[in-house]
Amino acid sequence: FHIASSVTRFLALTDKTIYLLGRIGNQYMSDAQVEKVRDSIQEKIEEYAKEASQSMAIAIELSQKGRAENFMWIEPHYTGAALDFTFQIKSRNILALEEATKNWDEAIRLMCEMEFNACATASQVNEIRLRERRLFAAINRHCANIIFGMSRKSMAAAEKVTAQDSAAEQVSQAA
Repeated sequence: FHIASSVTRFLALTDKTIYLLGRIGNQYMSDAQVEKVRDSIQEKIEEYAKEASQSMAIAIELSQKGRAENFMWIEPHYTGAALDFTFQIKSRNILALEEATKNWDEAIRLMCEMEFNACATASQVNEIRLRERRLFAAINRHCANIIFGMSRKSMAAAEKVTAQDSAAEQVSQAA
């Protein structure tokens, strides 16, 4: 799994963000705003998935072409997966993201195989890796900003309650 570290660190963030929007989002914004934010996450996931499908299709096509032109094709075999564990998710939207990560991983694997057989350059492999990282990072930055925004609103509400409690206490002490 060529993108294992990203998946282990950030897939849960996206899942948790969508879950929290559904559970407590309306405490911090209107229902329409919650829906708009949820849609914006979905758009980013769809963009990531679309790019993954396109990259995989291109990698498959290039791999088939390379195999046809090179009768001495060497196919590296990996001894084990870099990422092999079960995810517990709270949102169906994450299934599309998880499938897209598999597509990205396969596209990168095929590109690495082509590089190994001198049908692709290291810069081409790096380009596909960077494209995946940028798109995945955009999803996660967006989710982090949503969580931070809800946290700031929660902190502001807590500070307001504390200030009101302090004012009420001062009034009762003065009386």
